Amino acid sequence: MGGEEFASLLPDTTRQDAIWLAERLRAAFEATCHTAAERPITATVSVGVATSDDASFDLSALLTAADQALYRAKALGRNRVELSTLSQQSPSARQASSQAAA
Repeated sequence: MGGEEFASLLPDTTRQDAIWLAERLRAAFEATCHTAAERPITATVSVGVATSDDASFDLSALLTAADQALYRAKALGRNRVELSTLSQQSPSARQASSQAAA
């Protein structure tokens, strides 16, 4: 993860609830009045959400999927939430993601 990125692990959270939480975070950030040098500035946040249907998921692969969703959100115009699931990737793609993150 880069300097302006962070991760939040949400065990026992449904895909829909994770997206809802990410959207709430995005909307709250957008609605907050930010200032710099006593001047208002506009700021938004892009969010990548990754989920796994497999209880024995690989954390590195899950973080890679979240990072890919984040960059997709940025590429699609920013200020949005994008979802990626490990079940969308083939086993070989998951293995490659896991090895690339190592």
